Amino acid sequence: MAVQSVDDSSRERILAATAEVLGRNGMTKLSLSEVALQAGVSRPTLYRWFASKKDLLDAFVVWERQYYERAVADATVDLLAPDRLDAVLRVIV
Repeated sequence: MAVQSVDDSSRERILAATAEVLGRNGMTKLSLSEVALQAGVSRPTLYRWFASKKDLLDAFVVWERQYYERAVADATVDLLAPDRLDAVLRVIV
């Protein structure tokens, strides 16, 4: 069980690092070496999770969407309809 937790943590750190590196450099200059360095993992660890830049970006899109959906759900829980739009807009901005 502990190994799975460490593995999941590495994957999450890699995806979070991808957001940081994309924010600094953009997609065309995305470097897997820089992502690994930012995440604090070795290149072999990164490649164990993501065999290519395309695989990493595909997973990143899913990860970002899930993050956004969780943030919207958390922001709107227990709110009445008129207040939901305002809460969603605060999440987006």
